[in-house]
Amino acid sequence: VFLGHSGVCDVEGNELPRLIYVSREKRPGFDHHKKAGAMNALVRL
Repeated sequence: VFLGHSGVCDVEGNELPRLIYVSREKRPGFDHHKKAGAMNALVRL
């Protein structure tokens, strides 16, 4: 997560990160082999 001068703040005035990493859940009994590329994403805000 990179903090920068995005100018976006939360309700308490803390600066929000510009990058958020989203990953799929991996645990026994949970089918995580489908759409792995679509579920792992680096999203730029």
